[in-house]
Amino acid sequence: MSVNQVQSADTRGVSNGQANLASDSQAYEVEHGDSLSSIAAQHGVSLDKLIASNPQIINPDLIYPGDRISIPEAEQYTVQSGDTLSSIAARNGTTVDALVQANNIDNPNLIYPGDQLRIAGAQPDQVDSNPEGPTAPTNGPSGPGTPPVTNASGEFDYNQIQGLANNPNVTPAFISEVEAMAERLGAKPEHLLAVMSFETGGSFSPSERNFIGATGLIQFIPSTARGLGTSTAELARMSPVEQLEFVEKYFAQPQYAGKLGTLEGVYSSVLSGTATPDPNDTLPGFVRGRPAYSSNSPLDYNNDGRITSGEATSQVAARMFGGVRAVQEQLVASGAVPSSQQAGFADGRLGPATTAAIENFQQSNGLQVTGFINDETGRALFGVNGQTSTDDSQQPGPTTGTDLQLSQFIHEGSTPGRQTINSPVIGEFVITEGFMARGGPHSSKGPALAIFSDNPGSARNIQAGVYNLGIDYFTTNGRIDSWFSGTVDRITTTGGYGNRLIMRSDETFSYQGREYPVFAHYAHADNFTVGVGDRISAGQDIGDQGSTGSSTGDHVDFLTWIELDNGTRVFISPNLLAGTER
Repeated sequence: MSVNQVQSADTRGVSNGQANLASDSQAYEVEHGDSLSSIAAQHGVSLDKLIASNPQIINPDLIYPGDRISIPEAEQYTVQSGDTLSSIAARNGTTVDALVQANNIDNPNLIYPGDQLRIAGAQPDQVDSNPEGPTAPTNGPSGPGTPPVTNASGEFDYNQIQGLANNPNVTPAFISEVEAMAERLGAKPEHLLAVMSFETGGSFSPSERNFIGATGLIQFIPSTARGLGTSTAELARMSPVEQLEFVEKYFAQPQYAGKLGTLEGVYSSVLSGTATPDPNDTLPGFVRGRPAYSSNSPLDYNNDGRITSGEATSQVAARMFGGVRAVQEQLVASGAVPSSQQAGFADGRLGPATTAAIENFQQSNGLQVTGFINDETGRALFGVNGQTSTDDSQQPGPTTGTDLQLSQFIHEGSTPGRQTINSPVIGEFVITEGFMARGGPHSSKGPALAIFSDNPGSARNIQAGVYNLGIDYFTTNGRIDSWFSGTVDRITTTGGYGNRLIMRSDETFSYQGREYPVFAHYAHADNFTVGVGDRISAGQDIGDQGSTGSSTGDHVDFLTWIELDNGTRVFISPNLLAGTER
């Protein structure tokens, strides 16, 4: 967990194995999905006391199934006149719910002087209820806290993420806001969710607290919280959805701009305070002889004296697919584990045997051989699509940008006035907000990369919070016509964009010596007349203009971008994708 997002990088140490347990203490064997906070609550002891009783644990944030730990005797408290459960909980660093559960109290409002209470540690809001991930699907109807089965793109089942399924903290509103936040940050929602799962031990609780006081969905340390205009105490009192505002504020800092397109980029930002999106790059300070390395040395899987971003993120990547045990079981099922090693292989630990099995799988499937789990390997292992693709050899030829032909140049960086523009492809429309215009009502909250017409070979770093990622316009006939030919990639109906369609166009854009497919997004529609996977043609009517989501009136929010190999989006001025008259 991110105990030092902006300080040093001594964050996640691991247990050093078996310990000699005190003879007067109860022994407990860690099970899959356990955290020290959940074990403390289960046994009616404080988290601090449990940590103090187990000095063999290097970092209390990271324990493994099979570890044996010492459970001290529960603390006792005698109720005094005037006491309430709330006041007792506050004095003893726990919660009313934890006291109620530890003492089987039927009525929390009714306690008496002289009652003996066990002082339990604060219970996480939810312990992982589906530790086996995708190998143990939920049967029957989902509860009210269950999010949609798949993400907005229809490509990833969020319920695979460890601790997420049936978690009351993960509501549809929470999922919707994470998706919108990911869009603004240039990240993938499943990556953000996996990091939050890892940081909270699967509880997704905004009050989750580690042994040094780091709190919340990404374990804000006190100095980081203050820098974001809040405190760990205030963060702990927020709802999960409310705390997402500060999660976004953290990731929207300028040093992370354009570096959150990979899981490694997202997690390294939290772990070390330096975004390191390339899995092969060494995390700053994570080299042998430095404190950060010493605390995290078990993550040096190849024992080369340095910890790469990919190595550090492997545990987080495993949580995307149900956790280490679920990954191990899938490795067995895939044939990557020799038959002589299959018995007991799925032990929940990323050890040498698992590393060898991952290497076998990666080599057999044409993946980069690293020996640790990552997004690409996990998707291949579990048969999860990464991005909808089309076979261009089977599609009709693309409509070229010059066919689009705009009657005048769209304003960039400002909106001095409305522009009425005509095109033989999409007809007449009126620009109400220019490309990357500053101060518009739909200004993005995160920094971004954008390519303007005056320098098509280079992307600019755009400051957070003061620009629109694309353009806004309305059509004179109330219809939405497609700017390009291509394939519908996804359609979403929640969040600030309301009804939104994303297409993978047949257009390509040359950037840094590479050709990338151009994606286009149409938002705030009343409805769409096409579906995911449909082929559409340039000029085709695809829906009704509307004002769904966070909209100030009927219009079309239109974005175009390319996606680099590391997942980073680079937004493109529409002027560069069409013939225009300046």
